[in-house]
Amino acid sequence: MKEKLVLIDSMALIHRAFHAYPGLTTTDGVLVNSVYGFGVMFLQILKNIKPEHVVFTSDLKEKTVRHDKYEDYKANRAPMDEGLVSQLEIVYDFIRSTGLPLFTKNGYEADDIIASLATKYSNDYDVRIVTGDKDLLQILSDDIKVVLPGKSFSDMKIYTPEIFKERFGFDSINYIYYKALLGDAGDNIKGAKGIGEKTATDLIKEYYTLGGIYENLDKIKERYQKILNEYKDHVFENIELVEVHKDLDLEINEDQSRVQNFDLKSTIDFFKKYEFNSLITQIQKLGLKIDNSIVIEEKNKIIFTLNDDKKNEYVNFIKYKEKYICFDDNYNYQISNDIPSSGITFNLKTFLKKKMLQENNATSFDGLFNDVVENKIDNNLETIKDRISKYDDLQIMAYCMDTSFCEDYVVKLYKKIFHKNIDDAFEVSGENIDNQILLSILAFIEIKKKVKKEIGEKELNVYKNIDLPLVPIIAEMEDVGMKVDVDYIKSLQTQFDVKINELKKKIFETIGHEFNPNSTKELSHVLFEELGLPKMKKIKTGFSTNERTISKLIGVHPIIELILEYREYTKLQSTYVIGLQKLIVDGKIHTELKQAVVATGRLSSVNPNLQNIPTRSAIGEQIRKVFIADHSCLLLSMDYSQIELRLMAHISGDEKFIEAFKDAKDIHTNTASLMFNVAEEDVSSEQRRVAKMINFGIIYGISDFGLSDRLGNIDVKTAKEFIQKYFERYPMVEEYFEKIKKEVKENGYVETIFGRRRYFNIEAGNYMVKQAMYREAINMPIQGADADIVKMAMIKVQDLINKKYLGKVQMLLQIHDELLFQIVDDEKIKNDFESEAKQIMESIVELKVPMIVNIKSGINWGEMK
Repeated sequence: MKEKLVLIDSMALIHRAFHAYPGLTTTDGVLVNSVYGFGVMFLQILKNIKPEHVVFTSDLKEKTVRHDKYEDYKANRAPMDEGLVSQLEIVYDFIRSTGLPLFTKNGYEADDIIASLATKYSNDYDVRIVTGDKDLLQILSDDIKVVLPGKSFSDMKIYTPEIFKERFGFDSINYIYYKALLGDAGDNIKGAKGIGEKTATDLIKEYYTLGGIYENLDKIKERYQKILNEYKDHVFENIELVEVHKDLDLEINEDQSRVQNFDLKSTIDFFKKYEFNSLITQIQKLGLKIDNSIVIEEKNKIIFTLNDDKKNEYVNFIKYKEKYICFDDNYNYQISNDIPSSGITFNLKTFLKKKMLQENNATSFDGLFNDVVENKIDNNLETIKDRISKYDDLQIMAYCMDTSFCEDYVVKLYKKIFHKNIDDAFEVSGENIDNQILLSILAFIEIKKKVKKEIGEKELNVYKNIDLPLVPIIAEMEDVGMKVDVDYIKSLQTQFDVKINELKKKIFETIGHEFNPNSTKELSHVLFEELGLPKMKKIKTGFSTNERTISKLIGVHPIIELILEYREYTKLQSTYVIGLQKLIVDGKIHTELKQAVVATGRLSSVNPNLQNIPTRSAIGEQIRKVFIADHSCLLLSMDYSQIELRLMAHISGDEKFIEAFKDAKDIHTNTASLMFNVAEEDVSSEQRRVAKMINFGIIYGISDFGLSDRLGNIDVKTAKEFIQKYFERYPMVEEYFEKIKKEVKENGYVETIFGRRRYFNIEAGNYMVKQAMYREAINMPIQGADADIVKMAMIKVQDLINKKYLGKVQMLLQIHDELLFQIVDDEKIKNDFESEAKQIMESIVELKVPMIVNIKSGINWGEMK
């Protein structure tokens, strides 16, 4: 058996790593996602291929011999991402740390170096080429194999000559002719326009080479004859560009390339420097000879002690199978059948729901807090905040400290906070308990220590007065669920099936043949090749057919409207009409409302997402009709009107903005009037549309490009002028933008008026990443305050329900700025509750502008007035 030699195309791996691990930084903010990913891939090569020798190769910045032949070679490539550029030297430091050879050569690419080394050493070694590019498939042989990663890097596809022929239908030696015909968009090599992959494959299968094709031109279809004649000189010239050089004078030092000889100490020191602790663990598992001089940090050994004598001192608890582990911060624990009646846990909501079922079988979570007298709530109860005071939720506490700390599992949260795996840092043991649970407990203790030490007064206030009191309310909303009209949703499925089939038929009639409209590849071919519609956006697989892109073609061809309508129906059919039916339990849907997910503090609805049903379309209204009230009840909606715009007026302090809301003007008409210098009564619908788009877009820091894209019918220059006019009319809004940019740069965070913080590592990314961060920073104080206000409203309105309307009103769902209730169909009760709840919601906080709540009601969610 020959030893294996792996030749690595370093730049291919570097690029792949950059996109596979976005945004990864060290604790001091150095962007290292590409470096880390490169390290991961290198160790996977050692683990999966098990080579005896490894050689790295790389391109250089200088032009190559191909540029001498074709001046525009690779001329269409965008500049390398700044974030990637900043990491290149660090990656090369990693390669140097291994001591393994790195080959580069002026005037030549990595492919040429690899092809030359592979050809030269294939008699001595079993050569494996690891790359992301198919170009090297042209040198496949019994002794040279090409490894191409799949969707994940570990999913490696090894090409042999046999596998190549099975995949392409011709021998790998003829691959250069196939590439010469097709060209290579990535390298700006233009092929024979009109010859696609299938045709090129058929031609090479039949005639093997370009010479063979042109010798038999009279046997080929007439339309392809014309194309081939037109591009004859061009495709023959392409051969020199696509064929790799195999004759470069290069030599491998066998000792230096041997994996067992590579510099483990230096590599481990590199991993330590950049905090790649998990890679140190992985390298230990490879079975390499580790020199005694290499110091690998010992794991901290923690021994947990089973101790039932300290029951009152166990302040922490988590679930273990069907039991509960109660523990202190010194690794003492007990296993209990009973849910603790107080303490700090991870995801308290889960325990409250179980506690309600086990202890009280109550219909209200107030039964958990010993405040129930004969199943009725005492009107003199303290607020929800007081009743939940026995408990703490570590997950939510960490989230309130830093909204990026949003993970559902304690060990994942540990990794997010400490930038390493818990089992890389600690070794645990204990009686009668799984080690994975012990690691979870340990992660809990370590997170708790950090959060208790570092959480500030403002963040603690948000936790105690907003997020924690919300837990039992959300738990009850999830438990109660929303009633579903089962017969209606079944009939809706039939209606949607009929509509989808009608739309497919119209689509096929429009173009004259059938195809799969769900296939982006087939749809792209129909739109841009058959119909010749304008190609809007280039992507890796061709041209984009996503909704936003093809929406710009509305009016160009009738198929666009049909495709968009077809997509809306099929999406809602699969997601909601069919999807909801799978989730119905006892006639109800029980969504999950997650508190520690969205960075702005908003609640997130999942399994299913009931916050995402379209609100402004007739189809969305049909879906909402699925949700109904109980017999003799109504559904009641209370919705904050334009709360984010009102908050922007308040936070920016812009006088004209504030005045418009105080005078109850139509804010979009008023904005258009100011921007276009016309009286409000003379504002056109198009001017109002532009103003509305900017009003809502500006909250998210919309750019001129973004506005142009959203409006669809204006260019970037005009969009920029619109935004400039907007800032001229609302100068304090622009000042707010600049103030936020300065704050986030100086402090590393922004916060809402209530103290909820979001942190940004503004120096970690490239220009595009920084601009995206600035937009998110601008939005956070507005959307975050909106989320806080709605949460505070939920708490106070639920307290009102508990005191006066228990059994008559039930909070069911929160949809961003809207609260949905079920209420008995009694006019007096309805009027009284609406009046009191509206007053509570509109006075939650005093702003410089009035807050307005709109109220609707109806027998189902889709028909409300």
